[in-house]
Amino acid sequence: MPALHSTSVRRLSALVIGGVLVVALVGCGSDAADLTAESTSSTTPSDPTSQTSTPPQPTDPSEATDTTDAPPPGDSIVGDGYTHTIPEGWEDVSDEPESAEADSAVRISRARASFGTNVNMIVSASQGADDIESLRDPAKAELESQFGVEVESVEDTTIDGETAIGQTASVDEEGETLVFTQFFALHDDHIYAVTLTAPEDDTDNGAALQSILSSWT
Repeated sequence: MPALHSTSVRRLSALVIGGVLVVALVGCGSDAADLTAESTSSTTPSDPTSQTSTPPQPTDPSEATDTTDAPPPGDSIVGDGYTHTIPEGWEDVSDEPESAEADSAVRISRARASFGTNVNMIVSASQGADDIESLRDPAKAELESQFGVEVESVEDTTIDGETAIGQTASVDEEGETLVFTQFFALHDDHIYAVTLTAPEDDTDNGAALQSILSSWT
């Protein structure tokens, strides 16, 4: 496996951490910055067992190409080098202040008071990374070291014909367990990071994720 250039590592770090930061802010509002404030202020990760519950059950990405049960498409997001439909019952929150670090973001419209399931997209120049497999271990290590959580790989999927690698982790925030699922794909010298977050007990996000990934062009 080819080694990543140091600039590529920094880019990947920004994608991994940025996706979690944005997803927390979009879901909870500006107060959610507390989710990562302590984690990013220290270089020593905390004990993963103190922040995680049982390993998360990620959305099965192998279902991403099967749109049989996906919600009917709504409006479209036009991002930097991609478009995708907004799932029915979701809304575009790309222009909200909390989404400033993301290229685009969507959130479920029926958000409960504590947290709204959401997906954000961050795009970065690949800076020499030309093999998606070379990103797998560094992405996992970055999330583990910055947040002190247990990270699990999820089955690869496809985004617009490109192989996308995935990982998932959970974190406890104010008594609620949030599950993060991230996918990374390389296309035209750019890394595309898609981060979904949802409360652990929200089992309705799988079809929405299918809709986003399968409509991605």
